[in-house]
Amino acid sequence: MRIGICGAESTGKSTLARALSTRLGLELISEQARYVAKELGITDLNEGYPRELLEEFQWRCLEAQIGVESRHEDFISDRTVIDNLSYWLVDHGTARYTDTINYWERVRNYLSRRPYDLIIYARPDGVPFEVDGFRHNDPDHRGAIDCMLQALLAWAQQVSPSIYVMKVHGCTPKRIEQVSEVVEYLMDSSKLTATV
Repeated sequence: MRIGICGAESTGKSTLARALSTRLGLELISEQARYVAKELGITDLNEGYPRELLEEFQWRCLEAQIGVESRHEDFISDRTVIDNLSYWLVDHGTARYTDTINYWERVRNYLSRRPYDLIIYARPDGVPFEVDGFRHNDPDHRGAIDCMLQALLAWAQQVSPSIYVMKVHGCTPKRIEQVSEVVEYLMDSSKLTATV
């Protein structure tokens, strides 16, 4: 089973991904943005880096996500290409039109190959915002990403109708139970075509 977890920054994705990887016995794919940032010398997304560098960062994050997911048959991923597109659209609204269209098309083409059986959408409610020295520390940015993700998840299901999207909320133990029940159902029924 190929599971992706998406959500704005500081919504408990990494904690949920680690717990589910252990519980379900799936390979864990860590968030790629921190690896890419290190390669590019980006240490804190709140710093004023040049626009060109941040656009390169987003492109490389997308390619890293696609690359690592393509190497695994079954996995649980802490982030999805839908997250990548959301950050591109929110953070790079002033990018050249052709760059945005190319980014969008890259994500659409990848989604059309059915890369995920299940996408878990981690809502921000129930998880306090934590500043970690790397992620955006603006709650309004978190809200903008969350709104964009909601729209893009609906779009992703049009591109690839077989993707099952599940929204989770509440504390981490509650989220783990919600997802575990759905994954067990999906594995038993082999039906991966609805939204919970």
